[in-house]
Formats: sequence, C-alpha cells, structure tokens
Amino acid sequence: MNYFAHLLFSFALVYGLLYAFSLIAPIQIPVNLQTIAVIGLGALLPDVDHPKTKVFKLIALLFLIIGTAFIHSAFFSSGHEENLNNSLNAITGFAVVFNQNVIAWVVSFLAALVLFGIILLLKPKHRTITHSPLAALLFAAAVALITKSVFYGITGFAAYTSHLLVDKIS
Repeated sequence: MNYFAHLLFSFALVYGLLYAFSLIAPIQIPVNLQTIAVIGLGALLPDVDHPKTKVFKLIALLFLIIGTAFIHSAFFSSGHEENLNNSLNAITGFAVVFNQNVIAWVVSFLAALVLFGIILLLKPKHRTITHSPLAALLFAAAVALITKSVFYGITGFAAYTSHLLVDKIS
C-alpha cells in the first residue's frame, strides 16, 4: 500500500476513535501540528525498513545531515582542523591548499555516509521487527516520553497499529 493510503487510513482511524471516545467522555479532539505529526509519523514509520519508501528516504537524509553535523562538531571543533591538515599533508605528501573547514565538512559527510552504509547492512528485512506490536509499543512509549503525554502515546500507538492493520488486509 502506498504512503498516502496509510496516512489517510491512520487519520481516519485515529480521529474516528477520538470522535467515538468524545461521545462517551467530555474531551476536546485536538487538531494541531503535534497531533498531526504523531499520526503521520506513526502511519509511515513502520516502512522505515524499506529503501523505496518516502519515510526511509527522509530519515536517511536527516541521518546524513545530523550525522555530518555531529561528527564535525565532535571531531573538528576548534583546534582539530590543524591536525586534519597535518594528516592530509602527510598522506598526500604535499601542502593542502583547500580551506581546512571545507575539508573537515567533507570528511564529516563521508564518515556519516560510511556509518549510514553500516546501518543499512544491519537494517532488518521489510515487514519484520518494524511491523510488529512491539515496535508499535516502543513508538508509543517514545512519543509519550518525548511529548510527556499519555494521550500522544496512545495516539501514536493507534496510528502505528493502523499501518499494521492496513498491511494485513491488503
């Protein structure tokens, strides 16, 4: 099933459940960016193990950007550029004429790319652990901890589980 159908089903299911619950208990149904983000992420995250999905591509891009920045800040903070320059001079046998900061960013990106390649080798097969109730519970727990809200944890669980349900029936 495609990402749009997963999103549509998740939003329909979660908001349908919220509406049904509002008939029993006096609650306001939240329509805000946080709720939309939790439902959208829950609807798409189970397919993070498939390289052709939008969520995989988005997470890969974010990993490369954040990984590059993290590696750069961890290894090339002030004073380390000179070490990089000396190492490159020793390896190549000639003076490096490039901007040291540019070289540091390129090396950081390449290191993030290597780490991403290692992660790809360890990535589970499609529809294994990411398509399990355990993954739905872990997602719900992470959402509840990050948002400090049981409501958003339950919302995340419902959205994630909706993806699993749609995959089972399609």
